[in-house]
Amino acid sequence: MIPCLTKRGGLKNIKTQLSCKNTEDNFEVKKKITTFAHKIPTTMAQGDQVKNGKAFEYAIANTYTEYLSQLGLNVELVENPALEVAREFFKAFTQEEQKRFSAAAYQTIDTMIRLEPGLSAQKNAEDSLKVILNEDASGEDGDVRDVVFSRKAPVWEVGFSAKNNNDAVKHSRLSSVLDFGKSWVDVPCSQVYWDAISPILNY
Repeated sequence: MIPCLTKRGGLKNIKTQLSCKNTEDNFEVKKKITTFAHKIPTTMAQGDQVKNGKAFEYAIANTYTEYLSQLGLNVELVENPALEVAREFFKAFTQEEQKRFSAAAYQTIDTMIRLEPGLSAQKNAEDSLKVILNEDASGEDGDVRDVVFSRKAPVWEVGFSAKNNNDAVKHSRLSSVLDFGKSWVDVPCSQVYWDAISPILNY
């Protein structure tokens, strides 16, 4: 069970959504979704929700990067267009508001490191953790993660779905034709899956 951060800072349990194993290449790929629901007690227009959501995504990525770096670990916050956009939204808020976003992100660290030890499990001096903000287009392919943490040796990856002002759990885009296993981790969904899911989605 994975924690969901709520308005009062409490924890609610939600489930990991995908864990698959590539036996042909003899390595395990874990692609998990953790949803943080950061609630701000205000009524916001749709545009404001986007701004708050992007700012919270940046706070998560930046707070984890700073925390793990202070532990002496090799951590890289990857610069990409998604990070640039989120950073600008974050910087547009007042200092006090920025502190609230960062504090909300910080509250999750102890729990997440306990649940996902790979975040701090550096194998050697060459091992590095990359922190990446996902592009919005990734969601169109069924990948709903906002912040991705990954290592190359060994292959390991976990993603967080950051929710702002919303308790709902963001779910993968499943359909009768979308092969989310192939698009996410290059492991096609089995025929058993298609046979089981088709009657439900085509009802």
